[in-house]
Amino acid sequence: MALIKRRPKELLKPVTLRLPESVIERLAAYSEFTNVSQSDIVATAVNYAIDSDKDFAAETLRLCNTNCNTNGKLNGKLHDAEAQAATA
Repeated sequence: MALIKRRPKELLKPVTLRLPESVIERLAAYSEFTNVSQSDIVATAVNYAIDSDKDFAAETLRLCNTNCNTNGKLNGKLHDAEAQAATA
């Protein structure tokens, strides 16, 4: 059973990454195995890493308390991580 599933369509922006060849080969193989795009796999892995970082969540909460945008908050995804860190 694949850990990563296809994501709903959303606006994608190009990015250039330099990765070790072994990582690229594994990414391509996993993409083929799961029938999930390499972009979705990378996005899921990056979001997982960032969402799991409690220090980063605490820092974004601190930044929001001093530098919120005109709506009074940062990106909603950051708030989810912040709420988890605050209750952990």
